[in-house]
Amino acid sequence: MAPLAVTILDEGLPIAGVSLEFTITDPDGLNTVLTAQDNGEEADAQKADGIYRIDFLLNKPGQYKVSMAVDINTGKGIVRRYDA
Repeated sequence: MAPLAVTILDEGLPIAGVSLEFTITDPDGLNTVLTAQDNGEEADAQKADGIYRIDFLLNKPGQYKVSMAVDINTGKGIVRRYDA
């Protein structure tokens, strides 16, 4: 298992309730999309702490690429942020 985690903060305070997706590309180029939660369940240790975590099973040896997209609800609408 490989833990994937991202901390989402606004001015140092945790942001809860966002939609966060990890895209994992395996050594063969196949993509798996996983949604991480900040709900205190499964791999996420504490609810609403701004840490979005999920565990991913590495099913073959080799190099994996992980990218992330997050939708944050602001007063002006939803903003999508990417990190690759």
